[in-house]
Amino acid sequence: MRPGPVRVAICGGGVIGAAIAYFLSTRGVRALVIERAGIGNAASGKSGGFLALDWCRGTPVDPLARRSFELHAQLAERLGEELGLEWSYRRLDTLSVVVSQARDLGALEGDSAPGGGPNPGTAPGPDWLAAETVVQGRIGTEATTAQLHPALFTQGLMAAAEAGGAEVVKGGLRVSYWARVAAGRPESSSTERRSRRTPWWSRWGPGRSCPANGCRCPPSTA
Repeated sequence: MRPGPVRVAICGGGVIGAAIAYFLSTRGVRALVIERAGIGNAASGKSGGFLALDWCRGTPVDPLARRSFELHAQLAERLGEELGLEWSYRRLDTLSVVVSQARDLGALEGDSAPGGGPNPGTAPGPDWLAAETVVQGRIGTEATTAQLHPALFTQGLMAAAEAGGAEVVKGGLRVSYWARVAAGRPESSSTERRSRRTPWWSRWGPGRSCPANGCRCPPSTA
């Protein structure tokens, strides 16, 4: 007998949950995302949204950081063209800037003097810098650093996931889904439960009661 379709439940609509749901959708797997508030509503929507290609060089995660930087550019282009999604992704120059109203910054080495005026033999900094600032150096270029709007990015990934068949449930669990899982019906026998390790897991994980209807999620066999 052929196994039924795989079902994946994702607890949390942050950037990790949205990314899992999206990439599963590109592989024909429909995910159910359970989010108690809103997509990108917590830390995923309030970060700096800063991306760097090579700031992890020399560490074990350097290959992952480089792949992530490349993937962000691909996602912005692909989902912009295919679905019209936009989250203010842009490449940019990144500067190291010192700011002080108490210290004399003129002696600091850098690309520019306070207020953007050029030091002898150096290039000027941006003309919008305040007088009490000095650029110490350029730490990223458009080839190596970028920025995006984190909330729009998370919401955009989830929108792309929904376009691919994912379903988002806000404020609680869908009773019929968990009832089928708890009843052990054939159509749910191949269900895979994947979850981010958030506070939700301790309350809603395998072997615990669903707060929506009191049924219990069977222990995971994955």
